[in-house]
Parts: sequence; structure tokens; C-alpha cells
Amino acid sequence: MKKQILFAFLVCTCANFIFGQSANLKKHVIYPSFVRLPIKPVVEDANRTYSIVSSNSESLTSAFPQNYFESKININGFTKLERDAYLTINSTLLDVNITSTDIERRTKTEKDKDGNEKSYTEYRGIVNYTTDGRVTIKSVDENLNYLLTYKDELKKEGDWTRNYKSAATYVKSMNYRTLRMEYVKSVIDNLNFRVNELYGYVPIKPMRLFWILNSKKHPENPAQKEAWSTIEAAFKGMKAQEPVNGVKESLQPAISYFESIPGKYPGDDKKSKKLRYGAYYNLGHIYLLLDDIENAKIYGNKIIENDYDKGDGKRLIKRADQLAELFDKNQVNTRHFEIITEDKTGFNAVEANQVADNNQEDEEEFDAANHPDYSLSYIMMQSGDTLAGYVNMTKLTSLYNKLSVFVKDFEGKTVPRTIAASEVDMVVFGNGEKLYTIPFKEAAEAVTLNKANTGHKFVKRLYSSKYFKLYQFRNNELVIMQKGSKAGESTLSTKWALGFRKQLGAMLGETCPDLGERVKEKEFRNNSEDLIAFMKAYKECMDE
Repeated sequence: MKKQILFAFLVCTCANFIFGQSANLKKHVIYPSFVRLPIKPVVEDANRTYSIVSSNSESLTSAFPQNYFESKININGFTKLERDAYLTINSTLLDVNITSTDIERRTKTEKDKDGNEKSYTEYRGIVNYTTDGRVTIKSVDENLNYLLTYKDELKKEGDWTRNYKSAATYVKSMNYRTLRMEYVKSVIDNLNFRVNELYGYVPIKPMRLFWILNSKKHPENPAQKEAWSTIEAAFKGMKAQEPVNGVKESLQPAISYFESIPGKYPGDDKKSKKLRYGAYYNLGHIYLLLDDIENAKIYGNKIIENDYDKGDGKRLIKRADQLAELFDKNQVNTRHFEIITEDKTGFNAVEANQVADNNQEDEEEFDAANHPDYSLSYIMMQSGDTLAGYVNMTKLTSLYNKLSVFVKDFEGKTVPRTIAASEVDMVVFGNGEKLYTIPFKEAAEAVTLNKANTGHKFVKRLYSSKYFKLYQFRNNELVIMQKGSKAGESTLSTKWALGFRKQLGAMLGETCPDLGERVKEKEFRNNSEDLIAFMKAYKECMDE
């Protein structure tokens, strides 16, 4: 009898040890290859032809060799013809117009080694100019018709300097020739991106995430590492223009392993749920990358039913549905097939470095990848895709509703792209800092312009719970996002600045009366530390 009791005790102890181990999951990254399908596809192979008709201003294009503009516009998976193509891209770009120039001044103070303050003047060159132009894309049967406009009021600003002559030199350097070249190249970059997004079949290698156990003492740790090695090797061998059969076969050991996890950990405790979540997540994304939409959705639903992170399940199902829609539009069932891109115009002989200039040498091409101010960052888009690009790290605090980033083009060169905050979910910068995007009315905008912009802006997250999120906009503006709200509220707005306690009380409503008394007693002030303390207290109250 004693032996039976001892045996039962040991079994229980062993089970408690195994299931008591932490189940921390760590993100792992792969870069699979596949063809990005167009959102407005030309389904018939015979119709995948295009030609460029340039009616651009002669003064605008005088710094470039003949046919430069036409040579730089390319649609992946299409044949470029000089005439009689299915698609015609007609460009009409007018000359840039410099509207004003100025040298801005500001006075600053600094302390010398003896602690005495002295003032000095800084200067910055400013050039204001306008652009105007349009590009139309039409098919011969008029089934496709698209318009792009390039009309804008722009400003070039130099760096602040104590040297007036340096600021004046900057203004002089921003002459018509420089601005024309920048304008033409920016239109080319934007147009190439848009036509390939709409019609092109572009091989890409985006970042995709997997969740792998990171608890060394957990009994599943060795098997999880082996499964990750299998996944990593399989997707390294994936080719955009080759079928996925071989990749799927290579993945089978990892698929079988993750399929075994739910049966081994059926419990309702958090650690078991987390292990099942990781297995379902990895299986769902494996199947999605294998273009198996139905199985991807099955595991999306399993994530939701598992009730550990329902949002990831919903996002997986959404991405699977979006892929199904693209398959239907393109009349395909895979993102892996041969792509044929041809140029029958002879324009390719025009090189980017053949820009004509009788007065000065060619400018050295800007390389963001090797510039000390730029760092590789990752932009998580609202669409679910992740974009890698180089961002100027010295300008993070000035981000508003647009992000300037250098991305790799189809030739492997870094080219500029501007992304609206409304397209972005989160940005992870090279220094580890993260910025999110939320819609809210900026207080300063409302005061200075007598109106407020409720659009998305880049913000830093200071605190997050299922009830409240607190963000910081630029350096000093705090923004609260309450559960169920469609937009954030700036605590620098008039109603918050003049009625801070009233607004906190309104957010509480009839809940947490003790916390409401603390608000009335002026325990909380309008700063990040007190607001976080308030939000934590609210969470404790609601979770009791």
C-alpha cells in the first residue's frame, strides 16, 4: 500500500513539474517567396502589353536624355511595346514653379564653461515650389481606366546652421534643375509602384512571423526548435516561380508535430492554451503560405475557439479571405508561377546615370542603406503585410501623418516612398522603438487653424490594457483611447485642459466608485505618470 501511495505521489509530482513549466513563446521570422498578385489584373496573357506616351514639359525633361522617362516605367509580367499595346500610360507633367525663397532666422542661447548665457543666431534656407501633372492608364477596350495626379505645393528646408552663407548656398542649390530632376524621379518611383500594385506580377519576399517555445526547461523545447529548423529550411527553398509541392513535403514533419500539440495539452489553463495557440498559429500561417486557404481558415477558427488571442485568429481568416478574393480576380489558385517580363522598345539603353548636365558632374546616388542617419525598420501595414525599409532616425519625433521611407525597388536599389499613417498599423524602428497609428484631433491643430484633423497620426504607446490605451504624440501631447472608441482624445484639448477631473469621471461612469472619489480628491493630474496610475487602478477595479 505504501508503495502504491509513493508511486501516485511521484506521478503527480512529475506531472506538476511538466505542466508547471513556463510556456513563453518567442517570435521567429522567415522571408518566403511568392508572387504578389495585382488588384486589377489583366487575366488574358495576350493582353499583358503596355506602351508609354509622354507629353511631359520639354523644360521639365531637358536635364534628361531622350526617352529617359519611358525607359524607367516597367510593369512586371508584361511586355513593353512602342505602340499598339493593350494598356497605354499617358503622362503629362508640367514644369515645376518656384513660388518663393527665404532664409529663416532664429535666436538661441547657450551657456559657456563659466555658466554665462550667450545668444547666437541660426539660419535655414527655405524654397517653396509647386508641381502639376497627371498620368492616365487606359486599356483599348476601356475596361481599365485609372488616373494619377501629381499636383502639390511643396517646401524644401535646409538644416539649421550658424553660417548664413551655408543657408544661402542651400537655397541656391535648390534651383530649377535640381527640383525638376527630383520631381521626375519621384513620379517615376510612384508610378512604378502604382502600376505594379494594380497590374503587375511582382516576386516578393515579405517578412512573416511564427511563434516558437522559448522556455528551455519545458519538455517540448527540443521538438519546437527542431520544428522551427524545418520551417526555416523549407521556406528558404521556396521560389516565387516554382510550385510549392516540394516545400509542402519538406514541411510535413513540422506540420505533424504541431498537429500533435492540442492532444498533448488539452487543459483549460493558460499555459496549455498558449501552447495550442502557438501550434494553431503556426499551422494556419504555414497553410496560408502554401496557398491552402481552407486549412488556413480552419486554424484561424481554432485560434478563436482556443480563446488565447482571438484577434490573431480573426486576422488570419481575414487574410485568407483576401487571398481567396485575389485568386478569384486573377483566375488562379496559387501565387507561384512563371513570370515573363519583356521590353521590345529599345528604351532600356537609357541608363539612370546618363542625366545630361553641361555645368556640373552627375550627383552621387543617395544610398539610405549605408547612410548613418538611416536604419532598417519594419512597417506593419493595415493590410497585414510587412514592409522593410530605411527610415531617418533623426526625424522620428517630428513624424505626423506621413512616413518617408526608402525601400528596395525591383532592381535592388533604395528608392523613396511616402506612406500615409492611415495605411500603417505599427512601425518597429532600427533602435527598437515602436510607433503606432491612431485617429485623433490634435489640440494644437484646433487652436492654430480653428479646426482639427481627426486623421491617423504616428504616436508612441505608453500604456495598454483591455480598457484603456495611453499614447504620446510627438514630445508632449497625451492621447487616451478608451475601449469601444473610434478615435483618441488629446488631453491638451480644451475640454480636458479645463475639465480634467470631469473627463476622468465621465470615463468611469457608474463603475469603480472608490476610484471616482480619488478623482474628486484631485489625486490624479494631467500627466503620463498619473494617467497610467489611474488606468492601472481602473483595471484592478474591473478585474476584481
